[in-house]
Amino acid sequence: MRTLTVCLIVPALLALASCASLRSAAPEPEPPPIVGNWDYELDTPQGVYRGMFMFEMTEEGLAGSITQEGVMDGIALEELTFDEETGVATFSFDSGEFGIMDVSMTIEEDALSGLLTVLDFGADLDLVGTRAEMEEAEQ
Repeated sequence: MRTLTVCLIVPALLALASCASLRSAAPEPEPPPIVGNWDYELDTPQGVYRGMFMFEMTEEGLAGSITQEGVMDGIALEELTFDEETGVATFSFDSGEFGIMDVSMTIEEDALSGLLTVLDFGADLDLVGTRAEMEEAEQ
């Protein structure tokens, strides 16, 4: 009887172990196309402002931040969403001096375009950009 029990348990354990190893060998899902660093230009009445969006996948999901040359260092993006089907990203951030900004932009291949809305002033500003070069993104 004991031999029969061992003969039944051992194959079952081997089958479970092989299933577990198959699950761990599954490839990581592809990150959404927004992930990475993006150089942007924002056309304002005061001139063109340049900076970078940084998007990454974290354990909590998609996260991002924005910098602006000589003005902002790594402000976290809030309420960040990205629809892979349409390529549309939306988010907001607190710029400090000018208040809350809402952004809606479309990602197509290595380009982005959209609008940044300055809520306190009711101004819509054109936003364009391209995926950052690898060397530039690593700085």
